[in-house]
Order: sequence, then C-alpha cells, then structure tokens
Amino acid sequence: MARLPIPGSDSGQWGTILNDYLAQAHDSSGTLKANSVGTSQIQGDAVTSTHVADGALPQAKVANLTTDLAAKISTTDARLSPDNNGIYAAQGYGFFTASEIPGLCDNPSSTSTDTLIGARVWVPSNKAINSVSVYVTIAGTLSGGGTNGFGIYTDGGVLVSSTTSDNNLWSSTGWRTATFSSAIAAQATGRFIFVCLLVVGYSGAPTILWNTMINSFMAEGSPGSSNKRSFFNGGGTTSFPASFNPVTIGTTNSSIPFFGLA
Repeated sequence: MARLPIPGSDSGQWGTILNDYLAQAHDSSGTLKANSVGTSQIQGDAVTSTHVADGALPQAKVANLTTDLAAKISTTDARLSPDNNGIYAAQGYGFFTASEIPGLCDNPSSTSTDTLIGARVWVPSNKAINSVSVYVTIAGTLSGGGTNGFGIYTDGGVLVSSTTSDNNLWSSTGWRTATFSSAIAAQATGRFIFVCLLVVGYSGAPTILWNTMINSFMAEGSPGSSNKRSFFNGGGTTSFPASFNPVTIGTTNSSIPFFGLA
C-alpha cells in the first residue's frame, strides 16, 4: 500500500516510496490522472470538514448539470390538475395547458369576423409553445380572407408572436390547429399569457366550443390582477395589434373559448 516516507526511517528508500505515493494520483508529468478525483474528494463531510471551499467549484465544471437538474424538475402544476376526480384533462388531448377544462367547454357558439377574441391562460414553467388549437363545430364561410390565426401576448398585453395566416383555417370542422414558425421559448417560471384568435375575410364566422357557464366574477380579473379573463374587441380588427391594455380592452366576455396549447 502506498505511503509517505517516515522521517528517521526508510533510509535509501525515500525516493522510491515518495514516487509510489505520488503516482497514485499523478502521471509522470505531474498532472492529475483521469478519474483520480471523485465524489468523496469534492463532497463536504458534515461531521469533519469540507474538502472543497464554498464557491471553489464553478457550475460550468459540473458535468451534465443542466440535463440532470431538468430531469429532476417537476412539470406538474397544481393549477392544471383537475382535482383527480376523473375529469378528462387537457393533457388527454395532447395539450400541456388550456384556457379551460375541456369537459366544461360543451357549448358551441359563433365567433365574430374582424374581432380579436382573447383568453388569459396559465403556462407552466419549462414549456415552449409550438401551436394553438380550437375545435370548430360549424365551419365558417370564406370570402376575401385576411389575417386568420392565433396570437400570443404577454400578461401585459404585448404581442409575442402570431401564427402564419391561413385563410382556410376556419373553413373546416374538427380540431383546427395553427403552428408558430418558431416555438415561443419556455421560461423558468410559470406565467400567464393571453391567447387571441382572429377571423378575417369570412362572410360567416366559424362556431367553436366555449364554456358559457362561468360566474360573472370569473370573467374579470383575479386576486392580485385586474387583467380580463376573457374578452372580445371588435371595431374592424383585421390584424393582431402590437399591444393592448389587458385591463380595459374591448368587452368583457362572460364565456371562455377553449384554446389548447401544445
């Protein structure tokens, strides 16, 4: 077993013993050997003392730190859980979040042309937004066309991105989905956003699914915020505005359109 030379002993063997000792962790150039530093050398000992001073090991030197931490982060958010009573959640349709519980949105109601329709939606942490979907029960009638699709706004009402306009988006029934040209990046913390819909250049607006049974107090604001829960803003809106005031925009809607995000 390697050891240090003993003062007053090991006459004529000091060099050999010392070289053997150093060779346990160093190569012939004096460099630390690969894998010579392990967990036991860098992990502090709560009983005795720490082996590495606080702050001495930068995060950049920790292999796979970001990947390993991401694997440990829970993407389950209590605000998305339908209290485990058997309600079919948005995740069952392939969405990571939605404007409302799908089972409550069983009321077909028409949209309006040239009207910005919006709903406030919670986005969990670490979730990028790639697309938005609605369910069309009665197809619209296309005439001249225009800006047809979805826009995503911050909770402060600033436009983040909109889907590429598709004049045929509302002309068929079933799930209608529009994808952003570039995914809206995930954020480290959960946040509210506004999802908005535009129907432009249709002589007959499509009918989609809504929750029309919400209480009036749910339509405006929430504890800690005066931002509207759902709204519609007509007056000839034919493109997504660069921004809006989420407290005062348009008319407060007592119904919530179903928007699913994936």
